[in-house]
Amino acid sequence: MGLNVSHGCWNGSYSSFNRFREAVAAAANIPLPIMDGFHDDAVEFLRSNDGVLARALVKCVPLKWDTLAPDPIHALLNHSDCDGIIEARYTLPLAVRLEDLATAMKGTRGANDLRDHADDAFAFAAGCRKANAAGECLTFS
Repeated sequence: MGLNVSHGCWNGSYSSFNRFREAVAAAANIPLPIMDGFHDDAVEFLRSNDGVLARALVKCVPLKWDTLAPDPIHALLNHSDCDGIIEARYTLPLAVRLEDLATAMKGTRGANDLRDHADDAFAFAAGCRKANAAGECLTFS
């Protein structure tokens, strides 16, 4: 049992998909651990620290997605990891953004997590392009 995203985007474990999205977020300079929907561990960490900075930061977490500049990658990162769809209108911009990030990830030195997932990003982008050409949504199941 695992996650399947249509059009050949993804077929693998949920934990691998989570690591993939973490690598994509890092490549896009998005602080995924403190974003809405991903922040529970960060809040616990901040609450367990007695420092002034930690107490101040806990008030800011989670960051809302709409506080970031619009980016096609949000369609992938701010999405359920087990069900739902990514609408067809987002598939081509998402593909282009993933390809740009994957190219950067491949050239990253000293950050194996990014390089390790560059091929996954290219594969997901290829699936996005297939869905776009067919005028279809990506489906997560």
